[in-house]
Amino acid sequence: EKQAGVFHLQAPSGPYGLNFSEAEAACGAQGAVLASLPQLSAAQKLGFHLCHVGWLANGSAAHPVVFPAADCGGGQVGVVSLGLRKNHSECWDAYCY
Repeated sequence: EKQAGVFHLQAPSGPYGLNFSEAEAACGAQGAVLASLPQLSAAQKLGFHLCHVGWLANGSAAHPVVFPAADCGGGQVGVVSLGLRKNHSECWDAYCY
């Protein structure tokens, strides 16, 4: 699924299997780059909703929430961000553009 040019990628091994450089490479293999926070926000406003945290271009990790739930973004709506990640070897999914 693609919304406003943004799409979600997981490692072949499943959820939360990509470090930052692997996420960049995975997007690159699709002819894309890691999405920016404004790009993910635009997609969320058009209905893009996923409860999978993914890397963004600036080294932060976030996911888009349209339908709030306790187990998805803690009941928040919008782009739920874990902020800039100091450790780029952490494994998340990827949001590409």
